Amino acid sequence: MEKVIRPEIVVRYNQREVTKDLLPLITSFEYVDHVEGESDTVALSISDPDYRFLGSWYPEKGDTLEVLFGYAGDLAPAGIFEIDQQAVSGPPNAVELKGIAASYGRSMRTRRSSAHEDSSLLKIAQSIADAAGLNIVGDISPNLLVRRSTQNRETDLGYLRRIAKGFGYAFSVRGSDLVFFTYKGLEGLPPKRVVSLRDVISFSFKDKTAEVYKGAAVRYHNPDTQETINYETNELAQDTSDTLEVREIAKDEAEAQAKARSALRRANTTKTTGSLVVIGDTSLLAGNNIELAGAGVLSGMYHITKSRHSITPSGGYQTTVEVKKVK
Repeated sequence: MEKVIRPEIVVRYNQREVTKDLLPLITSFEYVDHVEGESDTVALSISDPDYRFLGSWYPEKGDTLEVLFGYAGDLAPAGIFEIDQQAVSGPPNAVELKGIAASYGRSMRTRRSSAHEDSSLLKIAQSIADAAGLNIVGDISPNLLVRRSTQNRETDLGYLRRIAKGFGYAFSVRGSDLVFFTYKGLEGLPPKRVVSLRDVISFSFKDKTAEVYKGAAVRYHNPDTQETINYETNELAQDTSDTLEVREIAKDEAEAQAKARSALRRANTTKTTGSLVVIGDTSLLAGNNIELAGAGVLSGMYHITKSRHSITPSGGYQTTVEVKKVK
């Protein structure tokens, strides 16, 4: 008889192993991760027949969950999460614990205002990382200059994300690291696996004909030098007659080039987007690539922008990925 492979969850509460106590009570588990833009989250639905979560098990401010998920011998670390919400209901008595990635500290989620003059992406990133006690990982060119920029009632993360995106960079917070990467580099990595459309549980795709471009152009008049910066690119061009006008400040041609290429890539790699539900797979995480096969004209390389991993005693383990076509 073929051996049945069952999904597994390992849970540590405030760094203490609690799997044995919690596992018989867990009715569902969900982990959601994003390539960038939002913090990772985890949710546990738990049966509470003895009112423990209204007593000695009631979470306190700063309590953390550490979760590993997958199959025996192939567990993936979801990370460490700070519990930020508890919901109770009944009867039957139940509790839902929700956590946000602990590395996204409250200080990084506080809205503030500041101004930067004659700076650079690297300097701005370093100042935000230093304030949060994080290390910068990844290569950021020191030549990506920021002539003038204002953080206006934005979180440090939101502001840095906006500035980085203009130069084709993204980042995620992993533990004590602020990990930077280029969209082009990440989307060009080899696929983690081939997914056949015939083997998925369900799928949906959208293919846009509007808001795709043959090229991008940056035109900016520098009031200090009285020069007009003009730059055009056709990298990742689509078969269309439209040109994307990039309304960004550019100090010189190098900055205009970076911003034009970044804007064109962002626009044209969202031409074909989709969602796939497959049997649970710990390798299908945000930031990874897959090759879609058996999908006709939609076949090709896709980048995972978001993944959702769900485990239930009755439904087993399923992974839902949101993807965009990059080749």
